[in-house]
Amino acid sequence: MLRLSGINLGCFLEYENTWQQEANIYAIVNILKTHNMNTIRLIVSSDFISNKDYISKINNILSITSNNNIYCII
Repeated sequence: MLRLSGINLGCFLEYENTWQQEANIYAIVNILKTHNMNTIRLIVSSDFISNKDYISKINNILSITSNNNIYCII
């Protein structure tokens, strides 16, 4: 059985304005791997769903996490 363990990054990413900083996402993924975690939870507000820039940032995070065998719960 697959066991998920990880962190919630939704508010952190929004308040720290790190959506645009791809290097930060890679750093978070590396920290998760170091601690044997495999999941990131992102909070996606309905207010932003129609924003193409926001969706692009989410897609970028999904690409980085999937390429590193990290699950992303939205």
